[in-house]
Amino acid sequence: MPILFSFSQNAPSTAEQAFVPIIILLLPFFLLLVVEKKRFKEIPKNLYIRRPDIISGLKLFLLIFFILVVESLFLYLVGFLDTEKVSKVIAKQSMLFILLAIFASPIGEELLFRGYLQPKAEKSLKCVFSTLPLGSAAISITLVSVLFALLHYGYGSVSEIVGAFTFSVISGLWLNKEKNVVPCIMAHALFNSLAICIALKYV
Repeated sequence: MPILFSFSQNAPSTAEQAFVPIIILLLPFFLLLVVEKKRFKEIPKNLYIRRPDIISGLKLFLLIFFILVVESLFLYLVGFLDTEKVSKVIAKQSMLFILLAIFASPIGEELLFRGYLQPKAEKSLKCVFSTLPLGSAAISITLVSVLFALLHYGYGSVSEIVGAFTFSVISGLWLNKEKNVVPCIMAHALFNSLAICIALKYV
């Protein structure tokens, strides 16, 4: 589920609904253009924005879906599956929130976490962890995924935090392999759409 829902336990105003996803969407551009003084034409390269690859996006979505289903079964067996908490939060939201979750949030979150933070963390850690099997990439993916998961704490759901971490790790590994954030955005949007449909059906 998108980060914006985790900050929205109650029904917020329209302005509040749009604030979080817009800030997340603009943040990587602000960091590149204002803080790092990059030129606008350098943004696609720096955020790993490449030509859309529909097949790659579908493969990533199916991989994430399969792994999270297995993970959910495990959480159910050990008594930690509490997705009903997430469903209750989603049920309170407006149609604007639903649309933001499907279209805006996947773009903003993937550009920020996968396109910007993950490569920056990997570059910063390269000298320290270069001897590990996956080197600094493994550490950067883990750190970014921990941050991504913690920002979903507002749902009050253990399974949501665990699922967000797993989602982020898989997407991070995919970006590391493909060097293209677009499939990550596509898979994220498809997953959010499916998760919201399921949540609204069984709330």
